[in-house]
Amino acid sequence: MKIRYFLYGIMLALGSIIIAFILGDVQKVIRIAGTIGGILLILTMFFSGVFVNGDRLRANLATESSEQKNRRHRYEEIFLFMSLPCLIVAAIFYYIF
Repeated sequence: MKIRYFLYGIMLALGSIIIAFILGDVQKVIRIAGTIGGILLILTMFFSGVFVNGDRLRANLATESSEQKNRRHRYEEIFLFMSLPCLIVAAIFYYIF
């Protein structure tokens, strides 16, 4: 299941490369893939609870059911595995070009 979302991320990264080449500017790969990867990474952080205070996070974790916890972790994994290829492509194009 995780491989499927990693492949979706690869498709997003390849799509950003294709769009940048159609636009005629290789530098746009960094902006497009980096933006997609950054948005997905922010969504990962949002679902993991990074943006809330420690007391509030503790209270939320204590009151959530195991089904909610599993769903939240599943979304974290999905967004993380989709963001990795985009961020890797943006880093590679940043250092090459």
